[in-house]
Amino acid sequence: MPHIEWQDSLVLGIKTLNDQHKGLVETINSLLDAKDNSGQACRAREDDLR
Repeated sequence: MPHIEWQDSLVLGIKTLNDQHKGLVETINSLLDAKDNSGQACRAREDDLR
């Protein structure tokens, strides 16, 4: 599930800006997913080292 979901209320009516904002939302979601996954990987690695 995305952290931020693109909604019609975010549409500005200017295609170029909408496309850029959609890209930003996707990038933010990817970064947040990576952060979440890296935390899990670190915890798993710590468990392996114990």
